Amino acid sequence: MRQPHEALRQRIIINYNFTGIQELEAVEYIKDRFTLAGASPSIIDNNAMLSAYSSSGGSIRRLNLIITKALMIGAHNNKQVIDTDIILAAVNETQLM
Repeated sequence: MRQPHEALRQRIIINYNFTGIQELEAVEYIKDRFTLAGASPSIIDNNAMLSAYSSSGGSIRRLNLIITKALMIGAHNNKQVIDTDIILAAVNETQLM
């Protein structure tokens, strides 16, 4: 039985499995993103960053989505610091999308 997209698979020269970023890389990535945006990295606590990382599975795209959603939830609730509860709410909302 022929697999779907077999012709495309045969034309791919390089096949690479992306494993994602590691925990320390994710924390530094989040801090750098806040700094580049002109915000202080202190607006998100360390446990929240770790929670966002573990929920992202190492995917930068998913990590960005979680952090963006967490910022929206935090702003809506007038929070000064993004904590783990806000991250979990963001994760729940992103799973509904």
